[in-house]
Amino acid sequence: MNLTYFTNKFSNNNKKSGGNRFNPTHKFVEYSLDLIEMRKLVTKVSFEEKSKLLKCIEIAERKKNWHYNREEFNMRDANIILSAIK
Repeated sequence: MNLTYFTNKFSNNNKKSGGNRFNPTHKFVEYSLDLIEMRKLVTKVSFEEKSKLLKCIEIAERKKNWHYNREEFNMRDANIILSAIK
């Protein structure tokens, strides 16, 4: 993954509207994996790009926490998915 992917994914202009239902457990796993990749990328980018990447990390952490607090969230399933991926 590269910086442009994360900046596009977590930019304020990329708000989706609609009533699509999502699985909070799957989104939690998605954001967790994105955070792992972004933290690895922080050491490899220039100073100007780090500020953009740190904003993306902040947004991803906030979204991950939001999904964690949903009633439908299942930590057991999230751990199974994350352990299967790693």
